[in-house]
Amino acid sequence: RTEPAEVLDALDALADVARAEGGGVLAVDDDPVMRTIVKVACEHMNLSIAVTGDPAAFHDALRTSDPELLVIDVDLGATSGLDLVRDVRAMEEFARTPVLVLSGHADAATRDTAFATGADDYMLKPFAPAEFQRRVNALLDAQRRRLASTGIHAPSGVSLPARTLRDFDSELAGRAR
Repeated sequence: RTEPAEVLDALDALADVARAEGGGVLAVDDDPVMRTIVKVACEHMNLSIAVTGDPAAFHDALRTSDPELLVIDVDLGATSGLDLVRDVRAMEEFARTPVLVLSGHADAATRDTAFATGADDYMLKPFAPAEFQRRVNALLDAQRRRLASTGIHAPSGVSLPARTLRDFDSELAGRAR
């Protein structure tokens, strides 16, 4: 009989390979300082991240990667980040990928529009990297819980029966202690 810990170790190894092959975070922001802050904050969380300042490069990266989370700035020069959020939500493969919108706009109208276009969270710039990391973790945890509720082990994409998921949860809780 295979122990849950053995299966978890194998799934963790698969997840590490998947992350190295393009999972993680995809971010677009036209401000090089903000790109650096986002990149370093994600790297400190051991997340792989691709950042760009160009909306066209963002679209290209979407076609070649499978991000777990998207970070999109509202103001991208001539392009609106909110239009990018709409575009992402229109793509079936990214319709449920969490989106964190970054903005220098504190007004309620911009925030409401961001949520109406499909953002999962909205964060004002400038921000503390620790707060950014908390928000990223919350979005990724919510995504993992959603996938687990459908019987899918989030890091690996392996479909698991409910009993096995309970075993995994129990094993993970034991490891956390």
